[in-house]
Amino acid sequence: MQPQALVGWATVLMTLLAPGGGTAKQAGSATWTVRHAHTLGIPGSDDAGLGPMARLRIDANGSRIIVATGDPQRRLDWRLFIWTPDGTLHLATDSREIAEGLPVPSGLSLGIDGFRLRYADRHVWYAYADARELQTVFPPAGFERFIPLAEGGFLGFGRVPGWFDGGGVTPVKRAIVHVRAVDHAWKADTIGFLDIRHQGWYVELPPDPGQPRVRLEVTSVPQPFADHDLAVIDSETNSVVVVRRNPEPGTAALAELLAPGDTAWHRRVVLEVMPLAPERAEEIIEARFATMASHGSSWLTRPEARSVVRDAVYVPSYWPAVSRMVLTASREVWLKTLRQEDGMVVWHSIPRGDEDAPTRRVLMPVTFQLQDVLGDYVWGFSASDDGTRTAVALLLAPPSG
Repeated sequence: MQPQALVGWATVLMTLLAPGGGTAKQAGSATWTVRHAHTLGIPGSDDAGLGPMARLRIDANGSRIIVATGDPQRRLDWRLFIWTPDGTLHLATDSREIAEGLPVPSGLSLGIDGFRLRYADRHVWYAYADARELQTVFPPAGFERFIPLAEGGFLGFGRVPGWFDGGGVTPVKRAIVHVRAVDHAWKADTIGFLDIRHQGWYVELPPDPGQPRVRLEVTSVPQPFADHDLAVIDSETNSVVVVRRNPEPGTAALAELLAPGDTAWHRRVVLEVMPLAPERAEEIIEARFATMASHGSSWLTRPEARSVVRDAVYVPSYWPAVSRMVLTASREVWLKTLRQEDGMVVWHSIPRGDEDAPTRRVLMPVTFQLQDVLGDYVWGFSASDDGTRTAVALLLAPPSG
C-alpha cells in the first residue's frame, strides 16, 4: 500500500464524525448490473451444494479460486476446493486429509505461495499445489479475530467482556489492537476504537416472583436496526478497514488504519437515505421478539417480555446506510445496502486508497452472497429455492448508453 497521507486515527474520527465532517462524495448514480457467467461444480455431492459455513477467495492475479465449506453441526467434517477461474477443478480435499480434528475454518485468505485458514485458536498456511501444511501460528491469548501480519505481529480486536465480566454494563467501544514482539514478549498497542453501541447485547430480566433471587437472569437481545462500526482486517496490507455506517443519514465514512496506528486514507460516501417509519420498526420488533417469553424466561408473560426487550432495542430514524462490507482482490471496498430495486440488492464499490475516484453502483440478486471481485467478475454463493448453495461467477455489465 502507498498511503496518500498518514494522519492520526483520532484526528480522522473527529473529522468524519463531526456534522458534515469530511468531504462526502456522492456515490455513482449510473447503475451496473450482473448476469450469470458460470457455476463451479462441486464433486462428490449429489446436490452440488455448499454448507452454511463457506468462504471463497480469488488470488490477485486471477489464477485460483478457493472455497472452504462446511456445516457447524458437523464442525470437524468440512471440504476444500481449488479451481481455475474457468471452472477447472485443480484440487479437492477435506478435513481428514489436511486438518484432522480442526473445526470448520472461520476465515480464508490467499498469499503468493499458499493460502491461510483461520481456525478457533490458530492460523495454518497450506501450499496451493497439494494443501500441504506449511506453517501454523497461534495468536496471543486475550484478543479476538486476530490476523497474522505479513511483516510479523498480529492485528485484531480486544475482547468484549461478557455480561458478568462487564458488571452488566453494555459496551460502547471495542479496541483495535496491534500486537508485536518486543524483547521476546508480546506488546499490545491500542491503535483505535470501534463504535459498538448499537450491537446486540444482553438485558437483565425481572426476577421470577415464585423463586428466590439466587442469580441474575439475562438474555441476549439482537438489534434489528444495528448500525455499529464494521471492520475487516487485511493481513496483506497490515491494515484494518473500518466503515462508520451512519455518521449522517445515508452516509458511510470509511477509513483504512495501518498497524502502527496511522490512517492511510479515508473518505465519506453518500449512499441512499432510507427513513425508518415508526410503524415499520414496531412491526419488525414484534415479529423478532414474538417468541421471547419461551426462551429461558417462561415466568414472563408475552407483554412483559416484549416490554423488557423493547426498552433495550435501538430504533433510529433511518435505516443503516450499510449492512455488510467486503474487501476484494480488485482492491475495492464493496458495501451492501438495504435498498432493493426490482428484486435486486444495491451494492456500491469504492476503490481503496483513493479519496476521489468514482464509485460504482451495482444491482445484484437478493439470493447472492458476495465473496470476492476481480476484473469483470463477481464471485460468491447463490441460494436456490430449496436452500442449496452453489459457487457462481457473475459478469459485471456497465450501464447502457
